[in-house]
Amino acid sequence: MPIVPGMEEMPDLGVVFDKPEGRIVEGFASGYLEQAEIRDFYGRTLPQLGWSVFGEGLFQREGEVLKIEILDGVENSRSILRIILAPSQ
Repeated sequence: MPIVPGMEEMPDLGVVFDKPEGRIVEGFASGYLEQAEIRDFYGRTLPQLGWSVFGEGLFQREGEVLKIEILDGVENSRSILRIILAPSQ
C-alpha cells in the first residue's frame, strides 16, 4: 500500500490479524499534509491499483475493503493517517 508522499509511516502502531474470513491490517502514518491532499492522492492512486471507490475514504477490491481515516493536526500539528484493510463481508 503506498504512503502519500510527505507522510512518514508509524510502524510501531501497525497491526496484522489473520482470520478465517481474511486478513485485517491496520497501518498509520503522520505528516504535515491537509486532509484534502491526502484524499486526493488516494483517490487518484488506488483506482490505478485496482481499487474501486464506494464512499468517502472507502475502497473495494477482490473481497477486501480499504478504509482511509485522517485526523487533522493531532500530533504536534501533524495529521495522522489510518489505513485499515479488512475482508468485505
